[in-house]
Amino acid sequence: MTFLLLVTYIAFIGLGLPDTILGAAWPLMFGEFGVPVSVVSAVSIVISFGTILSSLFSVTLLRRFGTGKVVLASVLLTALALLGYSVSGEFWLLCLFAVPLGLGGGSIDVALNNYAAVHFKPLHMHWLHACWGVGATLGPAVLSGVLYLGFAWRAAYTVVAVLLFGISALMFFALPFWKRTSSSESASRAELPSIRTALSIPGMRFAMLSFFAYTCLENTSGLWCASYLNQVRGFAPERAAAAVSVLFMLLMLGRFLNGALSVKFSNRALLKFGFTLVIIGILTLFSPLDPTFGVALIGLGFAPAYPALVHETPHNFGEQASERALGLQMASSYVAAITVPPLFGAFAGKFSLSLFPPCLAAFWCLFVFARVMLGRRVAR
Repeated sequence: MTFLLLVTYIAFIGLGLPDTILGAAWPLMFGEFGVPVSVVSAVSIVISFGTILSSLFSVTLLRRFGTGKVVLASVLLTALALLGYSVSGEFWLLCLFAVPLGLGGGSIDVALNNYAAVHFKPLHMHWLHACWGVGATLGPAVLSGVLYLGFAWRAAYTVVAVLLFGISALMFFALPFWKRTSSSESASRAELPSIRTALSIPGMRFAMLSFFAYTCLENTSGLWCASYLNQVRGFAPERAAAAVSVLFMLLMLGRFLNGALSVKFSNRALLKFGFTLVIIGILTLFSPLDPTFGVALIGLGFAPAYPALVHETPHNFGEQASERALGLQMASSYVAAITVPPLFGAFAGKFSLSLFPPCLAAFWCLFVFARVMLGRRVAR
């Protein structure tokens, strides 16, 4: 089990690697492809549709093939997609390779989170998601590094693809260890409430809204922060990419810290402190101060959100309904990922990217509203 825990940590790093590089690289990519800056939304939509599709069928795949094989296939699919990005000469090819990128990302996300929830202690949930932050930090950092060395953005995608091929080799050698625990992976769904019944549980809709609002914040920040810093605040592309890397680096470090603090502090306390930092960071973007400081605070404030929201689900809705509740919450998160960042892109394309900080502030208010209403419903 110790070896599998280590493998899962490494797999979570691989899960985060491709998630942030597109937003960091797009200021360099859109001019080369001869398209408007806002059409990155189209790529994001295709990736999100693939993620939703693979998540819907992931349970069937897990039951038939087991966690190990699903994770291996997903990492390979993601690596091949990123390799395709590195050689794409037309924008439509980016959209084409976005399909396997989304399919691979959705399957590995569901497979790893399900396995971790069943087999590992809650403490590891924070640290596993911190490892996702390691990967999310490495993506823009790789881009910044290859630009500093004089290479094009395509080299960054090649490096990340090679890293994922290496992780897939590790997943292949770990297959026998996954099989030893496969017998306990398929939890009985006979006692699961229906979707309609789950939606009627007090607080369920506000829990879903919490996931929706947080995903709006994180995904919009990750996809549009570099473009905002480059085109509105005058950052060079490599400096803008480095700032995005700082955001996800502090998100990663904050999750390691929150994993330790979760032993003493409640999820609610960690969330309150984290989102206080987020609003301070957003307000900093409105000021003439260096926006890198605000971006850093936002990343650090994001740290406790997703692990804490996942971990508190059984407490809010009971163990019998927690699996269904988590599925609904993640579905709302996917809806946010597929709709809101592209909508912001269209909005910013028509008006201005300077609307980036006000939109983040609006998402923050929506999250706080959802959390307050959820607390009242659960308390009753």
